[in-house]
Amino acid sequence: MIMTHRFWNNSAAAAALVLMSLSGAARADGHQCSNSTLRGTYSFGVHGSLVGVIAGGVLYPYSSPQLIDGVAVQTFDGKGTFTRKDFLMNTGLPRPGATNTAGFAEGETGTYQVNADCTGTMHIVFPGAPAAGAILDIQLVVGDDGQLVRGVVSKEQVPGSMPSANGMTCGAPCFIGPQISIEGTKVDTDHGR
Repeated sequence: MIMTHRFWNNSAAAAALVLMSLSGAARADGHQCSNSTLRGTYSFGVHGSLVGVIAGGVLYPYSSPQLIDGVAVQTFDGKGTFTRKDFLMNTGLPRPGATNTAGFAEGETGTYQVNADCTGTMHIVFPGAPAAGAILDIQLVVGDDGQLVRGVVSKEQVPGSMPSANGMTCGAPCFIGPQISIEGTKVDTDHGR
């Protein structure tokens, strides 16, 4: 009798595992994303480098890449727009410009598009752009039902840049070569309550 009881417990556990795995697969196959998948406040980390000046579709490398590390708080409206503030280090120095009392640059805005397959784009405009601020385009992937955002900066326009190692200067508009990744996590504003 104990053997039968164990058999049914093990069989029930195995059946439960199979059903859970199948339900997860079915959900993943049927899940679709949209702009509303990103709604609320996210904390972002930024890491990478700026590698050179782009002129005529060609990258002219800097003598040394500019190292980039930063953090940001970004609030998505679920309809395709967002606001953002960030703190960024560029090769050992804070990015110049106006900041709040905590040292964060504010007033950044942008648009985003999330496709049904959970890929998408983000367009960030810094205050004063294009004459005095940057414009970034990011290719992104949304995961974990909108709890996670990962991306790579695909284009960066800036007001000006140092010349490349061979002396190439930036035109107008000035495009530089980013090798920068971002990762954002939704902030739990109610602390799990």
